[in-house]
Amino acid sequence: MAHRPPAEPEVILRWGTHQRDVRVFSEFVCGPEYREVLGDLLTPRFHDESCERLLAVLAGHRELAAARSAWTLHSFWPLNKPTLADLELLVTADGPAGQGVALIMAHYLLAGPVGGAVGPLLRLAATGGLPGEELGRQLAVLLERGPDSLSAVVEALRAAAERGAHREVWEIMRGLLPGYLPGPGERATPVHTRLMRFAADVAEWADARGDLPAVTELAGRRRATELVRQARRLHGQLSGSDSAVAFAM
Repeated sequence: MAHRPPAEPEVILRWGTHQRDVRVFSEFVCGPEYREVLGDLLTPRFHDESCERLLAVLAGHRELAAARSAWTLHSFWPLNKPTLADLELLVTADGPAGQGVALIMAHYLLAGPVGGAVGPLLRLAATGGLPGEELGRQLAVLLERGPDSLSAVVEALRAAAERGAHREVWEIMRGLLPGYLPGPGERATPVHTRLMRFAADVAEWADARGDLPAVTELAGRRRATELVRQARRLHGQLSGSDSAVAFAM
């Protein structure tokens, strides 16, 4: 189980329903090496399994355990669901982290006790194993699907950034912004403005560079709202230019 062939199993998550209940389906794409070792553990299952037990069986493969246990993450039924304690176990387990770990961490950044997921995020970041952009994408998915809890997310991410994980938090923002910002023709809200202001702060702390089309589009809008001004500030940091001057010309 500890030996790793060249290609790690790829986890693909999709949202759906099972008997009218919300479920997160997991698909595992892997070569014959893993099929031979893990066998039917990678086949679809329609019952709940505790994350702790899955980690014991899928030793060295926390992502597979996370994806399997995420099956019931948003279920309304009284089933085993990944807990904050399970997230702690996933952080200390072995193996790459991807969509499954990111989804569970995103869930607890949004819905857990205030600051509850900050510790696990920092510990995973310290190992270099935090799937930052994927975590941002999963946050965008959850924000789209449920009540808007962006304030809790910004508070948690700011706490993580102020404790030294500013580069990792910027990677999270790179995944979150494209999936959450209003596109052309969509209505912007004060929440979007707050997120953009925070993103600009973090990008400056991390001295971030690199184009983000969603930010560039907002920065180029003619109407100079506060959201647009913050987008120009962020774009200027990412491009190393004075965007306020460039877009005014």
